[in-house]
Amino acid sequence: MEKAALSPRECQVLLEAARGKTAEETGHRLQISKRTVEAHVRHARAKLKARSLTHAVVLAIKKSLIKV
Repeated sequence: MEKAALSPRECQVLLEAARGKTAEETGHRLQISKRTVEAHVRHARAKLKARSLTHAVVLAIKKSLIKV
């Protein structure tokens, strides 16, 4: 399985999502806006060709891009 190149921040927001955090909670934790979190999620989804945030998290775990 080929690895998609995700930025460190894209991996961070997917990891927070995997832990059940909302975009708002993730933004607060990473000291970025909710909107910036959502942009990182969109970019990660596009790179992974994921249909949803949940799908992106699953793909990132399967590709060993994040560890929960």
